[in-house]
Amino acid sequence: MTAQKQHRAGGFVLTGNHLYGGHVIYLGRDSRVTRSLSEAAVFVAAEDAEQAFTRTRAAEQTVGAYAAEVTYGDEGIIPVSLKEQIRQKGPSLALPAARQRRR
Repeated sequence: MTAQKQHRAGGFVLTGNHLYGGHVIYLGRDSRVTRSLSEAAVFVAAEDAEQAFTRTRAAEQTVGAYAAEVTYGDEGIIPVSLKEQIRQKGPSLALPAARQRRR
């Protein structure tokens, strides 16, 4: 019989894009904006994440904020949806400024 690792139940993180830089950001455990999913606050319900977000200054720096479902695994917090997994890894194409720097 193969032993399976136990994972904690997931929840929701509040994510969006930074108003000026456009990069993916999360509401951190300290109620500040963070670029690291591992530092994001995890809430039991999507509504809890959204309410906590509206009570912070992070809302002033964030565009298109929404609650995204996450779970826990061996590597920490893991996005459930493919969209969030892709967003977490960063742009899938080189941005124009990055292409020019490589020349």
